[in-house]
Amino acid sequence: MTTSPPPTLDVPQYWLADVPDTAQAYRPAWFAECSLKFHSLRARLKHTDERLFLAWVPRGEGEPDWDAPPREPSTVQVNQLWKSPPRDLPHRQQGYLLTQTALTRHVEELVARLSRREKLRLWFNQQFDAFSEVGESRESFVQRLAESAAETIEDELAALTARVNLKLMQVQSAAERKGLGQNLPEAKLNEILTERRQEFFFVHYPS
Repeated sequence: MTTSPPPTLDVPQYWLADVPDTAQAYRPAWFAECSLKFHSLRARLKHTDERLFLAWVPRGEGEPDWDAPPREPSTVQVNQLWKSPPRDLPHRQQGYLLTQTALTRHVEELVARLSRREKLRLWFNQQFDAFSEVGESRESFVQRLAESAAETIEDELAALTARVNLKLMQVQSAAERKGLGQNLPEAKLNEILTERRQEFFFVHYPS
């Protein structure tokens, strides 16, 4: 390993604190912050995820390994990023390309990688033509649809009951006028009403 003084770069640079007592030198890494935006006209969705990415700077023309960061990017706090070295340590110098051009190329590679791999997955129910919320579990989605369906059924049942009751009153009135009330006892009218309700209660639940 060869070392050198802090490099002079044309990109913003910071030093990560705290430095372990066992550290012998600084090693460069790229730290990127970006917004992932997801749009779906069918799901009527606009969603943004804020992401952080950290990777060792590769040697020469190599590519950063964003899947193997030095540490979890989300654990890096703003107060840990210093504009000068926290400790007087040398800097690794092993053919790293620390330029704006190199950073731009690596960022473009990261964007292309995210475009290929990052997907926003939603649950969909064809019967209700409904999508889940972002991050909603399947169980929660099904429960929410069931509750919505129950509310709809209650409203429609109330309207149907009102129509059936009105029809029942009309039938009773007509039977009384024709002197046929004895041929349409209350039990028979209730049977007719029950059959109509059974026809209504054929419901498709979400799956």
